[in-house]
Amino acid sequence: RSRRGGRSRRNAASSEQNSALPQGEPAGQLIISVNADQPEALVVAIVGAGPAGIYAAEALSQHTDLPVEVAVIDRLPVPFGLVRYGVAPDHESIRSIRNTLERTLERPSVRFYGDVAIGADLSVAELRESVDCVIYAYGAGTDRRLEISGERLSGSIAAADLVAWYCGHPDVHPDTAP
Repeated sequence: RSRRGGRSRRNAASSEQNSALPQGEPAGQLIISVNADQPEALVVAIVGAGPAGIYAAEALSQHTDLPVEVAVIDRLPVPFGLVRYGVAPDHESIRSIRNTLERTLERPSVRFYGDVAIGADLSVAELRESVDCVIYAYGAGTDRRLEISGERLSGSIAAADLVAWYCGHPDVHPDTAP
């Protein structure tokens, strides 16, 4: 197969280790870099850089019987999902898991590509064409209403909205209180 013969996978993400895509880069110009020393490596893309995605990358990067190159892709410019944006800053013991997650992203066979929106910057078809396997490990983009009495009253705020604002999620403007 052509994916096996080359040293890069076209149409997937920037070739720089742990960096965001160049701004304005068209999807057709994006590349997932594959280690030249292991051209027969299985190339896996993981969509979602929260704990589930990073733990999947860790498990794949520990394979010894088959070399695996992992591209962790996230719509946000930085990794760690809810660990970064869903845990209050004063909960240091919970936030300390980032140290463990960072070690996985430092592995030579794992690369992080931030600020890449699947469906906008890169289509699912382009992603699937560029790698051997895709793992979807992303969370819900919004909370789900419970449709209980009083839920829509003024002053009733969903926990996800409050925490996103409090933790500085990039989708929430800091001057806009929930």
